[in-house]
Amino acid sequence: MKLRASYGVLTVFFVLYFAARLFFSLQSDYFNSDTSYFALREIEHIKATGKPLIHDTLSYSGRDFVFMPFYYYFLAFFAKFFPEVIAIKVINSLLASAIIPAMFLCINKLIKNTKIAVISSIIGSLSPFYITMTLNDITPYSVVIPGMILIFFFFMRLDEDIEILNYLIPVTLAIVISSPVVFIVILALLMFFVICYVEKIAIKKVLFEYSSFFILFFFWTNFILYKTAFQKHGISIISGNIPEEAIRQYFNIDIGQTFLSIGIITSILGIYSVYKYTAGKKRKDIMVFISLFFSVMVLFLARLIEAQLALALLSLSLIILSSQAINDIFETLEKTKAAKYSKTIFFALMALLIVAQGLPGIFAFPQTIKGGLNEKYVSDLIWIKENTPVGSVITATVQEGNLITYFSNRKNIADTNYLLADDPKERLSDIDNIFRTSLRVEAVMTLDKYGSEYILLSEKSKNEYNIEELKYSGDNCFNIVLESYVKLYKKDESCKVKSYEN
Repeated sequence: MKLRASYGVLTVFFVLYFAARLFFSLQSDYFNSDTSYFALREIEHIKATGKPLIHDTLSYSGRDFVFMPFYYYFLAFFAKFFPEVIAIKVINSLLASAIIPAMFLCINKLIKNTKIAVISSIIGSLSPFYITMTLNDITPYSVVIPGMILIFFFFMRLDEDIEILNYLIPVTLAIVISSPVVFIVILALLMFFVICYVEKIAIKKVLFEYSSFFILFFFWTNFILYKTAFQKHGISIISGNIPEEAIRQYFNIDIGQTFLSIGIITSILGIYSVYKYTAGKKRKDIMVFISLFFSVMVLFLARLIEAQLALALLSLSLIILSSQAINDIFETLEKTKAAKYSKTIFFALMALLIVAQGLPGIFAFPQTIKGGLNEKYVSDLIWIKENTPVGSVITATVQEGNLITYFSNRKNIADTNYLLADDPKERLSDIDNIFRTSLRVEAVMTLDKYGSEYILLSEKSKNEYNIEELKYSGDNCFNIVLESYVKLYKKDESCKVKSYEN
């Protein structure tokens, strides 16, 4: 395929992919995850004041936040000129669609075969994990993941042209101040240098200089921003201070289904490339992606990054590595008597890949949108804002904490922003106890501990705790004040646990 034709195909698919993301995203007036509503509060605060919301009186009933701000400022800029939700969905869809040119540039640089590069970049953009993470959500991963892939492309080019630094440095700065997960890139680069040193592969000085800049800038910015968090949490800051109970939920994945979603064919071909270029022939450019694969795998097995992020990066790295294996197979085939059938075999394999790898991604679009917020549920949260006293503490599952603060403008006991939060492990345990216990006294004591008088029983909490109503309800102590899509229980003021002194 000529380069101009490949650009044409890629442009058409980019437009279709962007349109599909935007179409499905606009099917809902809301975003999918609770973390999107933390982000939305930040964007609205930046738009109104020019500053991020650092101290929040609602989350954990009052706490400080710490996070990389660039992504939120970027979206707040566009939200100033266009309708907020629409602007965010359009920009996020555009940013996430950048995975297509990023993947194409990397693969085409690696194998110099535009046909395989075009098809592989299309397959990469249809990774179910990537779609699930970035579709209809406000997440820095929409810019960070394509940015990381671009960094590896520029890094490979840097060996040939030092002028590439003019593009590489801005991309590096942008993703470093968007999310600390770019630590993955640092780990991959360090592993790359170790492998090259062991295998005696020559490396130009400019690669060391760029990597040193990346590492120093990353640790400098993160030290300034996360210094207090590191002092408070120590080494657990790497995992975001996520309690062990929550980590187990994040990593509660179906291995078989996960393997199918990554793709059997790309997994086999990708692992074949890892084996071939580590045990046999050594190539500096492909070592970059082998290092990425191993780095993500190590962090995933150590449970130091989110499972969804790890699986998205693993699937993308395996697709890049599998494109090298496919190219190697057809180069070998051209030297055999089966060369005259190579085009037929090529198109058959590509068709198989598109069907086997692309269909799960296509189905991921409607499935992801189905997991969004229910309009009745949002209406009930707004009812809480209008019918409960200001300053009320609402007890709900931790995954609903950010929704309580955004839609109800009320305090929560806990949400999924664990960094710098006070005693998240204890709070999660207490929330579990409120929903699981059948003892009214125990529930009252736990609610009083946090000054909470309201309990939100939603579909989320019903499914999580396998209940239809609170086990200790049914008397005058806990009254239902809202019975709609959700149930809202209010603890009677007279319902207290007596204390006796000897």
